[in-house]
Amino acid sequence: MLFNIALNKPCYQSSRSKWSKPDESSLAVSNNFFGEFSFHTSEDDSPWWMIDLKCVYPVVEVRVHNIKTTNDLTLARARSLLVEISNDGEQWRTVYVNKNIFKFESECLKILFEESIDARFVRLRL
Repeated sequence: MLFNIALNKPCYQSSRSKWSKPDESSLAVSNNFFGEFSFHTSEDDSPWWMIDLKCVYPVVEVRVHNIKTTNDLTLARARSLLVEISNDGEQWRTVYVNKNIFKFESECLKILFEESIDARFVRLRL
């Protein structure tokens, strides 16, 4: 049985866009997917979103939903998605590199690890 260890944990992002709302980075782990997106960064180099799990957990799966849109250029941004983990928030290890476009309405990117990976921080980065 999988347990959502990310639910309602604190989240951070590298920047906020002009469309951002206060505390929107936490919407991604609220179990409520409303609107077109949960968080939106500015168009900075290598933007990221991160969750602090508050202690080290064995992570077996990461699920990512893409923005709700029909614009292929917007959807394609997630093609360069990296998933990184850290135990201290300073040293990061890449555990997944995405190479495909995925749509919110039809797909959820489910990243399953063969063996659990211990992590306190999980970061999504473009």
